[in-house]
Amino acid sequence: QETGTWGNKIRIFSMYQLRRSFSSYKGGLTKGNINPYLVASQYAIGGPIPIRALEIKKKMKQGEKFPFEKVVECYIGNPQYFGQPPISFNRDVLSLVLSPKNISSSPLHKDIKERAQYYVNNIEGNIGAYSPKRGYPFIATNVAQYINQRDGVSNANPDYIQLTSGSSDAAFIVLTALIRDRSDGIMIPIPQYPLYSALIELLRGSQVPYYLDEDRSWQITAADLEKSFNEHMEKGIKPRMIVIINPGNPTGQVFSKDTIEDIIKFSAKHNLSILADEVYQQNIYKEGAKFHSFRETITKMPEPYNKVELFSLYSISKGYMGDCGIRGGFLEGYNIDKQVWREITKLKDVFNLPTVGEVSLDLTINPPKQGRESDETVELFENEKKEILDSLKRRAIMCTDYLNKMVNVKCNPVDGALYAFARLQLSQGVFEEAEKRGMSPDLFYCMEALERTGVATVPGDGFGQKPGTNHFRTTTLVLPETSLHDAFQRFSKFNEWFHNEYKHTQKERTVHFDKNINVNN
Repeated sequence: QETGTWGNKIRIFSMYQLRRSFSSYKGGLTKGNINPYLVASQYAIGGPIPIRALEIKKKMKQGEKFPFEKVVECYIGNPQYFGQPPISFNRDVLSLVLSPKNISSSPLHKDIKERAQYYVNNIEGNIGAYSPKRGYPFIATNVAQYINQRDGVSNANPDYIQLTSGSSDAAFIVLTALIRDRSDGIMIPIPQYPLYSALIELLRGSQVPYYLDEDRSWQITAADLEKSFNEHMEKGIKPRMIVIINPGNPTGQVFSKDTIEDIIKFSAKHNLSILADEVYQQNIYKEGAKFHSFRETITKMPEPYNKVELFSLYSISKGYMGDCGIRGGFLEGYNIDKQVWREITKLKDVFNLPTVGEVSLDLTINPPKQGRESDETVELFENEKKEILDSLKRRAIMCTDYLNKMVNVKCNPVDGALYAFARLQLSQGVFEEAEKRGMSPDLFYCMEALERTGVATVPGDGFGQKPGTNHFRTTTLVLPETSLHDAFQRFSKFNEWFHNEYKHTQKERTVHFDKNINVNN
């Protein structure tokens, strides 16, 4: 193109080349060249079943028909999603903390306004400002007092309390500090909450699985722990920490004090730290069962067991609160070296805490009580709490009853937490069909259940399971309780159909079909 000066020609040529470079840009990132440890890290709660469930929901909104009216998302422990009501006192206080100008004129109860003013007075700036990286100091002090009261101890130290946005980021910062390379092992229960296997893989450590005994209601013995420890030591993997989930997710067991003491003795023998995931401590349904914290048990044991290093996790997402979306919790370090604690908690310097979650945590550990709030306020809180916990217990029993009446399904009682983990007895026909579809047998079962009933569960292979067994996890949270009943009725009919449909191999079904033709002829 002739436009005059050589300068103009050069500029036009440069613009032409630039346009060509933009039009030919394809991007450099592929699944094959991003962090391979991220790719290897798997989290079953976000796997193929939830993905397909969301696809079905989207198609239903667009008018596509399915053989059910709605998807029941039993794959996640999200209480308020299913309709569990929040605690009134907590929500009312938060509403005023978020808008402090309304405190004086609010028609809400005096107790609510006084508690809101307490937070406003103790928060520098307002709740919309960043909080300190460790969390609000006055709330850390309250957490220490809560631990002292809960466990009957007197040595909880606010300096070793890190406020968190739930338990997941607490687990992340602890495991980040402990895992150096593949030779570092983290002992995790099987079945386990897949957060732990995902984080260990992401951080380039090694999983050291120990199996919970399904025939003994998912309990554990020191002998089981020793077997796993020794097998991995022989492979050159040195366990550094043992993860305990109590009450259990996905298995719903509650450990006795004797079991906890055995775990502590095992940890002392092998110089292991303990990560105690105790977020379901208020969800215990078995008559006579009681929650025993590792913190209390370690503190009251003799030396050397009272010196075992402990990290304890607490969250407002579970219990009777169910405030999953607000994101609040704490991590306590006990018997942890001061310099180590500083290195661990400095990871929180990179991130900011959700301030509403911090206040919600304090409301959870400091609920209305006699002598501080009025009888009216305390009674309302206690009634709401009891109603939620009673309903959770009824639903846990309902789930177990339904599952154990199904063909080829067996489930231990849900003694605690928010899930049932049921075992499937599958025929060879199921294995054959699953392999043909490129799925594990329990994923095939769960996918068929979703497509035919709308009930979305999680296959057991996402949590880990003893070789040769197959399971699925369902939450017990569906509300109203009549909806849980309806969902299980559909699921029961599906289960019977499934086992009849695939009780024969393809070869056996073909032979059976041919025989029928001959008879009819």
